[in-house]
Amino acid sequence: MFEYRNLTKNEFLARNLTTIEEMISQTNTQLSAENGPRLQPLTPLDFWLVFQAEAAIDRHGHVDPDGQHSLGERGILPLPSNVEFWNGPGAPDPHRPHPMELNLHQYALYLGQLKNKVVRQRNGRDVYPDLFRHPGIEGHPARMAKLLAGVVHGYFFGGNYRPGPPPDNALLSGYASDRTVPDMLRGTTYVHAGSTILENRQRNIDEALAHFGAHNPDGAALPGSFEVTNDDGRYILAPEDASSFGSAQLRLDVDGPQSLRYLSLEVTAGFPRTLSHVIGQILEDTRSQGLRRIRAVPVHQHGSSWIVQIDVVVLEIEGAGRATLQLRRGAASIAELALIRESMHFDDVEFEVDMVDNASRVTEVYDPQSHPNRPSALPASAVSIERAFHDAGFNVRMSGERSVIPVQDAGADVIWNDMELHNAMQTYWSRFSNRAQWGMWVIYAALHERGTGLGGIMFDTLGQQHRQGTAIFTNSFISEAPPEEMHPEPWRRRMQIWTAIHEIGHGFNLAHSWQKEAGIPFPLTAQNDHEARSFMNYPYYVQGGQSAFFSDFEFRFSEKELLFMRHAPRDFVRMGGAMWGQDHGLRQEPEKPGHAFRLELRPNRETNMFHFLEPVHLELKLTNTSPVVQEVPFDVLDEGHHVSIAVAREGAELTRRHRPFRSACYKSQPKSVTPGQSLYATHFVSASVGGWLIDEPGFYAVQAAACFGGETYISNILRIYVSPDASPEAHRMASEFFDEGVGRVLSFQGAPALEKANDVLREVVDRLPETRVAQHALLGLAGPQVQTFKQLKGDENSARLRIVATEADLSCAEELQANLVDKHAETSAETLGHIQYRSSVERLAGTFAEHGDLDSAISVQEGLVDVLKRRDVLDRVVQDSQSTLWVYETLKKGGSENAGRKRVNKRKTKIRGH
Repeated sequence: MFEYRNLTKNEFLARNLTTIEEMISQTNTQLSAENGPRLQPLTPLDFWLVFQAEAAIDRHGHVDPDGQHSLGERGILPLPSNVEFWNGPGAPDPHRPHPMELNLHQYALYLGQLKNKVVRQRNGRDVYPDLFRHPGIEGHPARMAKLLAGVVHGYFFGGNYRPGPPPDNALLSGYASDRTVPDMLRGTTYVHAGSTILENRQRNIDEALAHFGAHNPDGAALPGSFEVTNDDGRYILAPEDASSFGSAQLRLDVDGPQSLRYLSLEVTAGFPRTLSHVIGQILEDTRSQGLRRIRAVPVHQHGSSWIVQIDVVVLEIEGAGRATLQLRRGAASIAELALIRESMHFDDVEFEVDMVDNASRVTEVYDPQSHPNRPSALPASAVSIERAFHDAGFNVRMSGERSVIPVQDAGADVIWNDMELHNAMQTYWSRFSNRAQWGMWVIYAALHERGTGLGGIMFDTLGQQHRQGTAIFTNSFISEAPPEEMHPEPWRRRMQIWTAIHEIGHGFNLAHSWQKEAGIPFPLTAQNDHEARSFMNYPYYVQGGQSAFFSDFEFRFSEKELLFMRHAPRDFVRMGGAMWGQDHGLRQEPEKPGHAFRLELRPNRETNMFHFLEPVHLELKLTNTSPVVQEVPFDVLDEGHHVSIAVAREGAELTRRHRPFRSACYKSQPKSVTPGQSLYATHFVSASVGGWLIDEPGFYAVQAAACFGGETYISNILRIYVSPDASPEAHRMASEFFDEGVGRVLSFQGAPALEKANDVLREVVDRLPETRVAQHALLGLAGPQVQTFKQLKGDENSARLRIVATEADLSCAEELQANLVDKHAETSAETLGHIQYRSSVERLAGTFAEHGDLDSAISVQEGLVDVLKRRDVLDRVVQDSQSTLWVYETLKKGGSENAGRKRVNKRKTKIRGH
């Protein structure tokens, strides 16, 4: 009898190993009577590979004896509709329930018949038996098993090709040379060619081969030798382990095609749980009498050192997925752990991909051979999101919850902004709250409001689940091939797949290649590499530009990035992990001779004092101190890209890195800065992913760094003071106000999905109307209401998504005007900072103008100009705002409506770029 309850596919195969062998032996006895000496026996490996790909599972991932398959077949395995042709009378009806034992025996017989029964002749071969006799396949159990899986999946069935017969010769050559399924079928007319379905099938084959090898290390169950040499993957404590550790995970990285020869061990002990993480470099790897012995020395340790104090790690792999790990200090063994291999991968991750229906020509699989500018030895392997992270060592699953979101309900404005994307992610992701912590949502949209220069953006999400959302903009620069490009369509597909993998790479906490040393780096990987040929570098940043980059780019991550993804503490890497690297202190550095720029951090107010609850906005000023014109990236002061900020509360032990709520992927656009010229940007530093950094009265030290052009510029250390002098009401509200959700609403100036946070901000406005924090709260609440705002909505079962747009509420805009421009103008300008105050007020004026209320638009813009003049803002800024006022006045006097509206739209675009 087969055991199946609450077993995964792998567990089912391992638990029923002997029963499966007996079933296959009975099958071969029956086949031998029919085929005599020409019998090609069914092997356990044949069965394991096909079972891994075809077995039905329930929603918990357990095998389902009464599963329903894609063509309506019932049973743990999908018997074909013509099973009676293959197996003879007595075969069950595939579409009706039948006992699991009958299903498995009949399926095993069906597989054996595929290897032996002749159904036709094609190209001088008996189909299918002669396929298994092809040179390079016959006598090789693994290749024969993979070929059998291909026959089951219809790769040799003419009905799956339109037009033309199956490419038998090419397929057999591919199986004989161990090519992957996606590679063999790329360029053919096979119905699923170029899709992720083939990537999934290849993953199942790889996993089945490794799993089978772990349980049959000596190949005893095969007619011929079968050796699995890949011991990579994740090991956990075996049930019989007698060590004192509460948990342990070992990641071994020594056999794969991109192996680094490292291992990492993460153990916990004590109560409360205390963790220690050790990374070791492998120095020795020997085999003797079926035992593999690996010796490594620690090169990095994180967490509590008292748990693991060692200088040597010895791993002995015994086969069947079992191993013993010895932790040594000098000649003494301080601990010995019994391990079992849990997975051939380092971790499991799930990606869910959706797209708005006006996202044009979405590329999910790219053929690197389609563009001539590539490395000469580049393997012919299709590039996809799934494959890129699978090659990095992750068990990637592409969620079946896919949607094409209609855009017709969005109205005329189909361009997305940060607020809308963030809100969409919050509402959508909460609908699938049972998703694993390792997971990301990817949405393809047409265009962001920042224009064609923004190709993608990575968002953080709520609570402990961070870095889980990213958007790719298909109508941006990543779809605009340069005029001189001779192969524009392959260029477009290449840039789009690069952008998607690049943004998801940020979700794994990977910094840009030139940014590894900025902020709070991980010690083993903290080396900037401006010339890296990695998904995390910008193709246009290297010497020689895109042409030079892609001529050497092998569509992979760098070794340092792989080391981080595979072996850094898992909270550093996984989506939803804790903040990392909290051992980096602030430091004041003197300006270096020859430095072309000076970076200054300032509060843009008379004193460095902030009120309790008042969100802290600080201004960065980058000045060209050289005597010549300098070029910088146009987004040089964007946090999360070139800028890192650290905050330390005086008296606290840790300096915390400010982690922004968004990170964008821009086109390389240089900006010229003349001698003495300064660039400015404002940053909301109070709240960060994971919570608030400035949430108590007292003194704080804040410092920023900007990394570009191969240099890192360190700002002054700014000391600010948060006054405890506040009303009792303010102190009573603090516990609810200092919540990450509130920080998000303030950062994005609106997030309707965060209902609890919005309720808190409404209380602030009601109870503390005359305070500075109330001006921030008003902006956060009004942001979605004073514009046409897009939201994703779903039906009751969330099966279908659509976009719903709400029009601007002018009464809300009038209330905002009364506070920002009329009643609290000076206070608002000071607490928001000049940059944010100007952009917010000009956006408000634009809303009035768009809806035909030019009197209000003029009044708002006049108020802004007066405030800027009184506060001695730069003349060019005042003149720029004055010119917008002139546009509104011209429209009111009856000037050219088209010309005026073009000017208004141009101003709006410029405001959005702040």
